[in-house]
Amino acid sequence: MSENAAEILTHHFFESQGFHVERIPTATGKQRADYCVTDTNHTYVVEVKGRIADEEYAQELLRRGEAFREDALGRINTVSRRIRDAAHQ
Repeated sequence: MSENAAEILTHHFFESQGFHVERIPTATGKQRADYCVTDTNHTYVVEVKGRIADEEYAQELLRRGEAFREDALGRINTVSRRIRDAAHQ
């Protein structure tokens, strides 16, 4: 499965920080997280969620290996449901 823009940025970010990143294979009819990210001491399972492309943020992240963006969030059912569903995944 090919990576979307949010997944590509996430993949590059973790690699730029010295992590080893592996795509978790998809399985028909089953939900799985996107990546297994490891360093010498830890393993993380990462589910990537993206909503709006931010070209300036993406360029900064790829150029410097870090970027900052602040978004105001409120607790609404749609956001809460996506977070809950991603956690279950």
